[in-house]
Amino acid sequence: MRITRKFLAGMAVAASCAVASGPVLAQSDTTTLVVGFAAGGSVDASARLMAEQLQQATGRNVIVENRTGAAGRLAVGHTQRAKPDGRTLMLVPHGPMTLFPHLFKQLGFDPATDFTPIGRVATVDYVLVAGNQVPVKTGADLVAWAKKNPGAASFGSPGTGTIPHFIGEAVAQRLGIEMTNVPYKGSALTVNDIVAGVVPLGFMPAADALPMAKAGRLQILATSGEERSPLLPAYPTMREIGIDFVLDGWYAIYGPAGMDPAQVAELNANLEAALKKPEIIERFATIGLSAAPSTPGQLVEIQAGEREEWGRIVQETGFKPLD
Repeated sequence: MRITRKFLAGMAVAASCAVASGPVLAQSDTTTLVVGFAAGGSVDASARLMAEQLQQATGRNVIVENRTGAAGRLAVGHTQRAKPDGRTLMLVPHGPMTLFPHLFKQLGFDPATDFTPIGRVATVDYVLVAGNQVPVKTGADLVAWAKKNPGAASFGSPGTGTIPHFIGEAVAQRLGIEMTNVPYKGSALTVNDIVAGVVPLGFMPAADALPMAKAGRLQILATSGEERSPLLPAYPTMREIGIDFVLDGWYAIYGPAGMDPAQVAELNANLEAALKKPEIIERFATIGLSAAPSTPGQLVEIQAGEREEWGRIVQETGFKPLD
């Protein structure tokens, strides 16, 4: 009986430990993919698609966490401060990693040194859109309309300091007109107000404007790429409508600096495998994105090249860095 009691007591202790450790183990098996924008936009949709694929590949729970605010900087800062154990990653558009160092005096992070590149996920065209009530089709139309309606040429963007905001600044500079940025918390809200006539114009990822454009509720005037997008062949480039501006955008996944190279290699391999699946390519295409995997090294090169280019553009437009 003494042996039995001791055995049962030991089993009870073991059971209590197992119960206590359950939530801890569950938490340790969860990866959080942080997004700096609200649900409903293409960044969030891309993150949810990649979370689903990473969960299937690794067997770990992968959840998307939307940390909105400060044009995506809150999510980036959160990732920077996380432990480099693979449990916190972020899916981020290229702006915070390439443009932001030129826009903010105290950014709070260095994109080149404070993160571990995992891999590019997709490429994206940006679009210039207008409400159906705006009589604009070309750059010349926009100039004429803006001059005829002083103060009317406002444009919506997913936030001050975002890539779409700065595309608007660059376009205004190239056309020689004044355009006022109206910041929103994400492209979905921007689209709603353009459709409603609250703001006449907008710049955003093509994916975010496409559903309403297909429904005939707003106009896509032009795309930002060097050539017409194979996903959006009906729409001209900005250069085709007389606006001398080109930008090929991208989304990528990063972790905090100092991640284990073996873990990075495994994550990158999982991403590459997912992004080569025909069904994933198709799902990206339906939201106006092109699946475009890269190695971590290639992502470093892409990021560095674009950061240098944005430096020239910011200087050209005379934009004053924000505090």
